[in-house]
Amino acid sequence: MSLAPTLQQFLDSHQTHFQLIDHPHTDTSRASARTAQISPHRVAKCVLLSDGEHYLVAVLPADRKVSVEQLSEQLHHRYRIATEDEVAYLFYDCEPGAIPPFGEPYGLPTVVDYSLLEQPDVYFEAGDHCQLVRIDGEQFLRLMGQSPRYVFSTYRM
Repeated sequence: MSLAPTLQQFLDSHQTHFQLIDHPHTDTSRASARTAQISPHRVAKCVLLSDGEHYLVAVLPADRKVSVEQLSEQLHHRYRIATEDEVAYLFYDCEPGAIPPFGEPYGLPTVVDYSLLEQPDVYFEAGDHCQLVRIDGEQFLRLMGQSPRYVFSTYRM
């Protein structure tokens, strides 16, 4: 598989310059960072959250985990991690667990963890488990647009 078509269209429509990084098949963004020899703090991973009716894409570094409780408290709304079926349905052109960090092209609101915003470049899943997309940090901020920024992640143990 190559770049997910929805992601490709989104990047093209924003005239984004990017590089594809091939790596051996992995199951997680953290593993992708390791096999591609990239700091996991520079790899944006996504966690799809749901309140039972609506969805929210939470974007954070691959070396962290989302604190659903902390984010729910900040947003004054109760979220849970979405099921694999929900992810597969909403990110229909991506392999499960390899969703890009932009909810906008999929019609979903997005929040981003502050810890990801000061990176010189950011990597993220291309829609499969064999490629990462690399863009510079300024382009990442531009693509995040008006997505709210919060502190909602903790380091993985």
